[in-house]
Amino acid sequence: MEGISTIPGFDIALPFMLIMALSYGILQKTKLVSDSSVINGILAFAIAGLFTSFELLAGAMFTLIPMIVIFIFAIFLIALIFMFLGAKPEDIQNFLKKKEVLVIIIGLVLIIVLMGLQDIFVEELQPKPV
Repeated sequence: MEGISTIPGFDIALPFMLIMALSYGILQKTKLVSDSSVINGILAFAIAGLFTSFELLAGAMFTLIPMIVIFIFAIFLIALIFMFLGAKPEDIQNFLKKKEVLVIIIGLVLIIVLMGLQDIFVEELQPKPV
C-alpha cells in the first residue's frame, strides 16, 4: 500500500504549507513586522520558499512531523485523563501557563527537534565510501 508521500511534489508542498502557516501565524500573533495581514502573508510566503529551497531542511520536516504530532497527541491525552478525573479546563490552562511547565514543554520540544535533526545531519555528514 502506497502512502500519501508518494504523490509527486508532496515532499515540497507539505513543508512549504506547514512553514508558511506557522510563520504567518507567528507574524500575525506577534505583529513583529506589520499589522497588515497582506505584508505578513507575503513575508510568510518568502520564508516558506527559502525554507523549502534547502532540500535538507525540507527532509527534516518529514522526520520531525511524526514526532511532534505524537507529542501533541500525548499532551492532549494527558489533559483528557485529568479532565476525566475531575479537573476543569481552566485548571489545566492555568497549570500549562506556569513558568516551570512551559520550560519543561519547551525542553521536550527541543529534545524532539534535536533528535530528528540528528538523524538527518549525521547521515549527511558521514563520509561516503570510496
